Amino acid sequence: MFGKLKNIHFIGIGGIGMSGIAELLKYWGFHITGSDTRYSDNIARLEKCGIRIYIGHHPKNLKTADAVIYTSAVNNDNPELKKARAMGIPTIKRSVMLGEILRTRPNSIAICGTHGKTTTTSLTGHIFTCAGRDPLIISGGVIRELNSNLRIGKGDTIILEADEYDHSFLKLYPTHILMTSIDKDHMELFETLTNIKEDFIKFANRIPFYGKVIANRDDQNIPDILSEIDAPVSTYSVKIADTIHAENIHQNPTENRFDVFLENTRLGTIRLPIPGVHNIQNSLAAISISLEYGIEFGAIKEAIENFTGVRRRFEIVAENDDIMLVDDYAHHPTEIKATLQAARKGWHRRIVAVFQPHLYSRTKKFYREFADALEIADIIVITDVYPAREKPLPGVSGQLIEGILRTKGRTNVHYVRNFKEVIPVVKSLYQPGDMIITLGAGNINSILSPLKKDLTDSE
Repeated sequence: MFGKLKNIHFIGIGGIGMSGIAELLKYWGFHITGSDTRYSDNIARLEKCGIRIYIGHHPKNLKTADAVIYTSAVNNDNPELKKARAMGIPTIKRSVMLGEILRTRPNSIAICGTHGKTTTTSLTGHIFTCAGRDPLIISGGVIRELNSNLRIGKGDTIILEADEYDHSFLKLYPTHILMTSIDKDHMELFETLTNIKEDFIKFANRIPFYGKVIANRDDQNIPDILSEIDAPVSTYSVKIADTIHAENIHQNPTENRFDVFLENTRLGTIRLPIPGVHNIQNSLAAISISLEYGIEFGAIKEAIENFTGVRRRFEIVAENDDIMLVDDYAHHPTEIKATLQAARKGWHRRIVAVFQPHLYSRTKKFYREFADALEIADIIVITDVYPAREKPLPGVSGQLIEGILRTKGRTNVHYVRNFKEVIPVVKSLYQPGDMIITLGAGNINSILSPLKKDLTDSE
C-alpha cells in the first residue's frame, strides 16, 4: 500500500480528523510520527498506540519521513511543511489521504452537511457494527462506546465524515452520500450560500451510477439542489410523507420515540436515546442507508436503541436533582438553537448557557445570529473567542454578542473576557436545579470537571 512509503509524518496530528488517520496507518504497519502545538487527549491516545509526537513544529521533526500529511489549518510557512517541500518529500493534504483510504474498500458511505455529520456518522457506524458488517469508521468526534473517532473494521464498507471546509470533500469519491444539511458557514472561504450549494452539488455528482445520495428534505436549502444532482436520490423527513419518514413523534428527557415509515409502510417504532428533533432526522439518515445496504429493520432498531452517543454532542456530564451539566460542540447559530431547543423541550430546568465563540471570522459573520439563538437560555455567559487557526480581528470578541442581547432587553447576559473567571462567574449564577450547558468547539468543556467538583463539594 502506498508504494515503498514506510515513514509518514503528520503536521497537526492532534486534530480530530488527523488523529484517526494516523492511528489507522499505524495499525496498517506504517511508522508514524507527528507534531502539534499543544498536548491533548487525542495526542495521549496516539502515544498509547506507540506514535512519537513532538510538541511544537520544527524541521528536525521530519527526520526519516517518506511523506508528510498536513491539515488545512497548516499554513504554507509552517517550518516542517517548508522543509519537506524543499527536500522533495511528498506533502499530502488530509483530505487527499482520506480519498486514498477510500480506495481500500469497495463500498464507502460519506456523511456530509454543515450540521449533524458526526452524530449521523456515529449512528450509521453503530448500526453497521451491530449488524455484523465490521465497518471501518472515521468520525469527526469521539464515539463514546469506542472512546475514539476510529473503528478499524475489516469489512467491505468505510463510513466516514466528509467535511466541506476548504473544499475537502471534493477529494473524495464515495459510493454513497448522506446529506444532512446545508447552511451558511466558513463564509471566509465560500463568501455566499450559492457557493456552498455548488460544492455540495459537485460532491453529490461524484458518486458512481450504482450509488445513491440520501438527503434531508426538511433542510431549508437541500431541496433547492436536488434537481441538479445527476445520481439517484432518495430523501427522508420528519415533516412530510417521504421515502423514509417519521410520524407520531414523542419527546421526553431520556429519549425520542417515533414511528418509522418506508413510503406508506410502517416499519416499527424507534426509541432514540438522544434528545432533539434534529437527532430524529440524523437517525432517519442512518436508517435509510442501512436499509439500502440490506440491513433488516429489526437489527437497525436494536442498534439505535442501545446507541450511547458521541462525546460533546449533548453529553450529560452530571445529573441529579440539584444540577445537570451538559456539554455540546455546537458552534454555529443553527446548532446552538437546536441544542437549546432540545434542552428546553426535554427538561424543566433553568438553562444556564455558557458559550465560547469559535473563530473570529465566524463571530464577525454571525454575532447577531448567535445572540438570537442564545436567547432560548435563561442565563447567558459568553467568553472571548477561541481563535483555533485564526489571528484576532480588530473589534471582534464575544462582547459583540453580549451587545446585541442587551439591545434586545436581556439583562441576564454576562461577558467574561478572562477565561479563568468563567468558573467563578458560573458558580455565582448557579441555583439548585439548574442545567448548565457549555457550547462551543474550543476548550469551553474544560470548565465542567472542576465545576462539577466545586458544586458537588458545596452541597
